[in-house]
Amino acid sequence: MKIPYSTAKAFIAGEKDAEEEVYRSTRKLLYFVIRSIVNDEEDAKDVYQNVFVKAITNASTLSKPEALQAYLVSLAKNESLNYLRSKHQEDPSDQLDVLYGEEESRYPYLESYYPFLSPKENAVVLLKIEGEMSFRDIAALSGLNRQSLNDLYRSALKKIKRFYQEEKRHEHQENH
Repeated sequence: MKIPYSTAKAFIAGEKDAEEEVYRSTRKLLYFVIRSIVNDEEDAKDVYQNVFVKAITNASTLSKPEALQAYLVSLAKNESLNYLRSKHQEDPSDQLDVLYGEEESRYPYLESYYPFLSPKENAVVLLKIEGEMSFRDIAALSGLNRQSLNDLYRSALKKIKRFYQEEKRHEHQENH
């Protein structure tokens, strides 16, 4: 979910209501980003809390309210990687495909595609649709170039289209 400009501006100004709204509206996306890097659920929750504390603490340094969501995603990625470095674990910064968030999706139909999309295709579709992120933002997060992301997204859409066509065909056959 994109953060409304007025909410982002209020967040930067330190308004408590805006902090709560940003927290609620970005929770799933930020947790997804963190869990795609940090494998342990409890550690991911700790990292998430650190991300939001830092975001609130540093909010006044942000000059562009429209960049708040990208800032939060970048902060989540960097905090996750810093956590891994502190634990001396492998740095998976070039991987989009480690894990998908644990909470229910706003788009539950996306879950039906998981089995036949590659992990990277799943991640790109989720970040693009659920996270409402641009390929530029996903590229910054993943380290992949925009053309590769576009190719992954188009490949996923083709597979989803085939899935729907087969589902409709089976439905039609069962009804006749």
